[in-house]
Amino acid sequence: MLMKKSGATKPDVVQTPPFVMPTLEDSSETYAALIAKKIEITDLRSALSAEERKLRKEIEADTTKYLRTAIANLLGDDEDTKPHQMKRISEISRQIQDIDIALDVLRERISVERGKTSLKITAACRPEYARRVAVLGQALRAVQAARAGYDEMVDEFSRNEISWTSLVPLQPNFLGDARDGHVHRWFRAAKDAGYDA
Repeated sequence: MLMKKSGATKPDVVQTPPFVMPTLEDSSETYAALIAKKIEITDLRSALSAEERKLRKEIEADTTKYLRTAIANLLGDDEDTKPHQMKRISEISRQIQDIDIALDVLRERISVERGKTSLKITAACRPEYARRVAVLGQALRAVQAARAGYDEMVDEFSRNEISWTSLVPLQPNFLGDARDGHVHRWFRAAKDAGYDA
């Protein structure tokens, strides 16, 4: 037999969705297009470099003596491919130089767009950032309180001339001075930045 629960029912707990950091690409079509162009041009550069290496290996491997086309025709030899390969290497070299200049221009454009888009993203993220600063502030206040309690006990040992080293002293020196240490400076910096920590 099923029994009904007595008393009030608990209200549904509304859970906030986890924070998702916006990406530069999702926040700016311009930035995404610049990155896509950079990838495209970088891939082209890689393909050209691979072609150049292949041509140079082929030239080095070909030990036949170079003959001009007219002489090769008179002898009935196949036309020497080295001049065509060398010409292609020169073309590739010019293309790679142009690509390198284009990549420099793209890097500058990406940097400018990253700065503009970052400002938009950080403006949108400010509330979540402020919330996390506040959470960190609460935790640091708890650390301050815990340290004050610890220091109070250590002071009691000292005032009463109790040798307490058997407990293993664990002073939180990494926090800096108890009256004006790292935690205090963090709170000042947060306040100066306009955060309620």
